Amino acid sequence: MLKELIYEGKGKMTGMRVLDEKGTTELTLQEEGAILGVECTSTSTFVSTPRPNGTMYGEGYGITITKDNEPITFRVSGLTIPNGRPPKSHDVGTLYYWSQSPRFKRLNNVVALFEVEVNADGTFKSKNWEWK
Repeated sequence: MLKELIYEGKGKMTGMRVLDEKGTTELTLQEEGAILGVECTSTSTFVSTPRPNGTMYGEGYGITITKDNEPITFRVSGLTIPNGRPPKSHDVGTLYYWSQSPRFKRLNNVVALFEVEVNADGTFKSKNWEWK
């Protein structure tokens, strides 16, 4: 069951590298948003591998820095489902947070589900919800 909206943001793909002949790619993303209602910026890097059905499975890490300079790191894994000409897609998956900040320490016990809508120009909107 989905619970509280933890994060909402928007951003842009800022880098892409093709890593092998299979089409495995590394993506770097920058975004701005709010985590638990606090303004923040995030940077993340994912490595995605093509699957036979046209989707891609990806894993990566990121860091969120709040406006008060509190770091929150995260690990993410999920699927990219094409929705038109790349990079247009619908992405879904799980996210796990780590934080030493008293304000965000409760996120250490949360499994979050994310949903991202990526536009053809590489911009996107994302939301993360607590999953209970």
